[in-house]
Amino acid sequence: MARGLTANWKQLFGFLFSSGTVKDVLVKQLILSAITELQQIGLCVKAVICDQGSNNMAVTKFLGVSSATPYFMHNGTQYFVIYDPPHLIKSIRNNLHKSGLKCGTSEISWKYVEAFYDQDCKFSVRMAPKLTDKHIKLPPFTALRVKLATQVMSHSVAAGISTMVALGALPSEAKDTALFIDRFDQLFNSMNSYTLKSSKPFQHALTLTSTQHNFLLDSLSWLKTIHGNSKIKKKLAMYRRLASLHLCCLAFSSELHTNQNIKFLLTSRLNQD
Repeated sequence: MARGLTANWKQLFGFLFSSGTVKDVLVKQLILSAITELQQIGLCVKAVICDQGSNNMAVTKFLGVSSATPYFMHNGTQYFVIYDPPHLIKSIRNNLHKSGLKCGTSEISWKYVEAFYDQDCKFSVRMAPKLTDKHIKLPPFTALRVKLATQVMSHSVAAGISTMVALGALPSEAKDTALFIDRFDQLFNSMNSYTLKSSKPFQHALTLTSTQHNFLLDSLSWLKTIHGNSKIKKKLAMYRRLASLHLCCLAFSSELHTNQNIKFLLTSRLNQD
C-alpha cells in the first residue's frame, strides 16, 4: 500500500499469496520493485514502513538498516525504514502484561494495572471508564487490537494509578508503573499526530521546533534505562526499535524540511494501522 505524506490518501497497489514465510532476498526485491513502480508514475517515495515480524527484521538488516542508520540507499537515493508505532505499542503492552520489566531501578508491573482496575470498578463514576475485563485479561485475539493497548497505556490509567497511590489504595511502588505508562502515552501521541495543532501537547505535528522534538530526543536516553531478566532479553529488542523509530522520525522530519521544504510532519501518516 502507498500512502501520501503531504496529502491524505492511500492506495493498495499490489498483493501476493504465500504458503509460508517469504525469503528476505525476495522481500527485498519486492520492496525495490514497488519503489520503482511508484516512481515511474511520478511519486516521490521517502519511506518504507513495516511491523517487527522476524522476517521483516531480517529484511531490514539485509538492506543495511540499523539504529544508527535507520535508512537504506538504492540507486543513490535514501529511503527511511520506520517501524509501525501501533504495532510497537501493542508489543510493549504485551511485554508488560506477560513479564514486567525494570526502568532504572524501578519495577514496572502489570499487577498494579490490574489492582487499579479492580479498585476502579468499585466506583459508580470511574477514573478509567473505558477499561474492561478484555483490557486486563487479554483473551484470545484481543492482544491484536490497537485500541485495547492504547486505552491501557493511557494518561487516564496513569493518573488513576497515581491517585490510588495518593489515597493509600495502592503501594507507593505503583507510582513508577504510572509514570512508565504516562511516558508511553506521550510517546504514542507523538507518533500519532493528524493535525497541525492538537489539544494534547505531544500530538502536534512534528517540526524542528515542536514540543515533541526535544521530548523524542530525551526519550532516546530514557529508553536505554529499560531492562529485564535474561528470559525477556529478546523481548526488550522492541525498546531498541522504538528508540530507532524516534531517531528515524527526527532524521526524517529534518530531511523533509531541508530537501523537500516540508515544514511539518503528521506522524499518523507513518502508521500502518
